[in-house]
Amino acid sequence: MRKASRGAVAARLTVLGGSAVGLFVALAGAGSVAVVAPACNTHDCDPSAADWGLEPGQEGELLDSTHWESSPINGTWIDYKGQEALTLHFEKFFPNCVVPEPPLVYLSPDESPYEASDNGGNFAPSAGNIGEIFPSPIPGQVTIFNNSCAEYYAYVIVTCPDGNDAGAPPAEAGPEAGAAKDGALDVR
Repeated sequence: MRKASRGAVAARLTVLGGSAVGLFVALAGAGSVAVVAPACNTHDCDPSAADWGLEPGQEGELLDSTHWESSPINGTWIDYKGQEALTLHFEKFFPNCVVPEPPLVYLSPDESPYEASDNGGNFAPSAGNIGEIFPSPIPGQVTIFNNSCAEYYAYVIVTCPDGNDAGAPPAEAGPEAGAAKDGALDVR
């Protein structure tokens, strides 16, 4: 068996460097090779942060004078990526509300769960590390964190018991909120 020279081993290690293919270590004295399997190094699940509610069309709406929803339950839900801290801004409706209780967070693999099914959609309350909740000390905000690499779509309901302290018009939610008001997901 031919032994690799130390120079050849160093050249291989230099060429392979930080490659995700793997790291080959030549043991010149024994003439054997050990292979270490590659780790996931694609950066598909690196931590990130996003804000929702600052752009036009992202306002969410009031269900009633004390409940805000991130989007209509029977509409398009918010994209909620893996390892993402998603800060929801609802200060337009409740500018003085520091969230006193955890919001209700529902997750779905479907962007529009009600459109994907005739029987009420494919969604469930979040639990565990896919819906960690971080109330903000800043009024009108709350952050949810997806501490997994799976992607979901989120629907969030925030309760502000002091009511509509923004002076916004009464919460006559449009037809999009009809499913929630009709009892499909009644939080009152």
